[in-house]
Amino acid sequence: MTYIFKYSRGLLWKTETVVGHQYHEAQDKMLIFYPDGGIREICNWKNCEVKLGADWCLALKKSMENQAGTSIPVAGV
Repeated sequence: MTYIFKYSRGLLWKTETVVGHQYHEAQDKMLIFYPDGGIREICNWKNCEVKLGADWCLALKKSMENQAGTSIPVAGV
């Protein structure tokens, strides 16, 4: 499942459609994973800001349900 990953290192926001992301604290970098199997590395992540929407929450919920093999309720829905 894809979701929108928006990030900024200043005034300009960049938008990517991704299937996942992962932060590596020791190297201060964010990896984003594309639907076609590609990967992008964003260095100096501590200088960035991210916006994740409801589509990310739904993708996370679906991933958790696939791992658990059962439906997972979300509060307020």
